[in-house]
Amino acid sequence: MKEKRASKKAVAMGCTFAMALAALIISGVSAGAQSPKTLVKHVLSGTYYDATSGATTSCNTLGCVATANVSTVSIPCPGATGVKCTYEVNIAAQSNMESPGEGLYQFLIDGAIPNGGGTDANGFWIWGISGPSGPGPMSGSAAYSVNSQVTNTSANQSHSIVVNLGCSMGNPGCTVNSGQTSLTVRVLKP
Repeated sequence: MKEKRASKKAVAMGCTFAMALAALIISGVSAGAQSPKTLVKHVLSGTYYDATSGATTSCNTLGCVATANVSTVSIPCPGATGVKCTYEVNIAAQSNMESPGEGLYQFLIDGAIPNGGGTDANGFWIWGISGPSGPGPMSGSAAYSVNSQVTNTSANQSHSIVVNLGCSMGNPGCTVNSGQTSLTVRVLKP
């Protein structure tokens, strides 16, 4: 029985043809490219750091929401009336959920939810969910960042930043706690 072998040149030509055909097929498919977005340059004006021992909160009725303050700080926006600053607020903590429900962090800048998005309509971000048939008590690291732009109504105005630990949707209630917590706030100027 005679064995037939393809030459290396024939194999190379076949591979080249296959690659060219694949490139032709792919280039015919629209990638749905979007036009580039123009970003606004921000300059770092200052960085602030706060370490706390954390918090614990709980409630004991079906569907309740409980919050406890983790950190409240007041940070200036350097500049005259009308100057804008962007606050980038970062929280990191060892967070524990001791009962079914949702573990939450709530962010409020000058008493309102961050206008940069990233939270629900009440300023909450969910860091963990535990259901009655799902994972039981859970612990782990929770870290999140939001941003919000403020405008000074007076020169060098200080703006309030509040971060709360929370829980909700438990049955019959919920309990959460956080250990050592670090809050970092960066003040940027557009």
